[in-house]
Amino acid sequence: MTATKSETGTAGRSGAATPGWATRIAGREAYRRERMLPRLIAVGPEEIADDTASGRSAVLRRLLRALRGERMRGRAGHWSYSLDRHVGLVQAAAAERRALARQRVRECAAIPGAPAGAASRLGPADRRGDDG
Repeated sequence: MTATKSETGTAGRSGAATPGWATRIAGREAYRRERMLPRLIAVGPEEIADDTASGRSAVLRRLLRALRGERMRGRAGHWSYSLDRHVGLVQAAAAERRALARQRVRECAAIPGAPAGAASRLGPADRRGDDG
């Protein structure tokens, strides 16, 4: 019996590439902020150490800006386009988005007198675990 695509997670052949979503999920789970961010965008140690919601959203904005530029270079066929950097930016943005959403949920739950469903009023981008 031959393994199907859904059973193996690959195209069914040995040595076949994993699907793009599997690579993105694996990269997002293996994301280490202090190691990845300086390789992708210009950040200082104080920005990496800033785990507040405002600090994370500032880093996320910078990641999204860098990702937009990398996508433009890729579409234009520019010689400086890097697929590795593009994938890294996507993974880092997804991980930062997830961490920011978790932090906002914790902050909503910590507000005294907040209704029990306050976290459910977050926007879809805050609840989403993927990269957009």
